Amino acid sequence: MKTVSFFLFALLGSCALFTGCNSVPKMSDIGVTLVGFHPVESPTDSPRAIMTLRFHSENMNPAGFTKSTHEVYFGKLLLGNAENATPVGLPSMGSVNVDVVLNISDPALVRRILAVSDKTKYRLKSTLFYTVDDNKLSYKTSEEGEVEIQGLETAASASIK
Repeated sequence: MKTVSFFLFALLGSCALFTGCNSVPKMSDIGVTLVGFHPVESPTDSPRAIMTLRFHSENMNPAGFTKSTHEVYFGKLLLGNAENATPVGLPSMGSVNVDVVLNISDPALVRRILAVSDKTKYRLKSTLFYTVDDNKLSYKTSEEGEVEIQGLETAASASIK
């Protein structure tokens, strides 16, 4: 009887010891910076511009995102937002540039800044979406910097027609 109970105890102990953790891996050390702007190919009535973003990773493993959303602020004021529905793949310890359409919500802000300078400080808030197995996850990041805004003139002037 002692042999059977010892065997069961050893079996349960080894099951507990060798059971793997089944948690979903978390993203880290991923960022998105604003590189610049240029006019859209075919202008529309709504103020829009092409925004170039640099996705960068400090991870040893590659990463992939199914889509992303972005908010651009000049100072504390919201300039506009963008959604990228095209998947983005990041190599390990690397970066990728992606062009997305920026919907400008405050063209007057662009005109005020252009009247004094061709550069401004920005803050970019991004949400990156990815899937692991059947889990749909998101990763939020925020970066600040300075960017040239010459590519926004067409969108800012189109809104005053």
